[in-house]
Amino acid sequence: MAVTRKMADDVRVETVVTQGGFNYTNAAAAQAYDTGVFLDMREYAEGVGIFKMDSHGATDTIQCDIIQATSAAGAGAKALTGAGYAATTIAAAAGTGACAAVKFHSNMLDVDGGFRYVGCRATPSGTAGHRISAHLVRMACHHAAASMPSA
Repeated sequence: MAVTRKMADDVRVETVVTQGGFNYTNAAAAQAYDTGVFLDMREYAEGVGIFKMDSHGATDTIQCDIIQATSAAGAGAKALTGAGYAATTIAAAAGTGACAAVKFHSNMLDVDGGFRYVGCRATPSGTAGHRISAHLVRMACHHAAASMPSA
């Protein structure tokens, strides 16, 4: 008999950036916005940051990065720089929106330096007044669904 696996067996969706958290309605240009909570990747093999921007000025861009830290509070936060990692820049014309997904793997973290937590960073440019948001999804848990970590 074949064993059927469900998406919930391998994926845990974490809303790191939520309404009132990292959903800014009047974001200033050239200022970095980081998640307030960083998620532990110790039990997960990969993840993806999902970013959205609505532009209220002329054509604007947003730099979308995954950042790593040594604690859930974001201590020592720095850019992810592992082999194969690439940040993404999205652009939106006035009155429109744009989305991007930035994929990463846990082996891109500086674990020797104590970095095992990840978060999202968005840095808009152009005109002030962006609406930006981001979410983080951790995937490929090393445990079966019944024993998945809760955070």
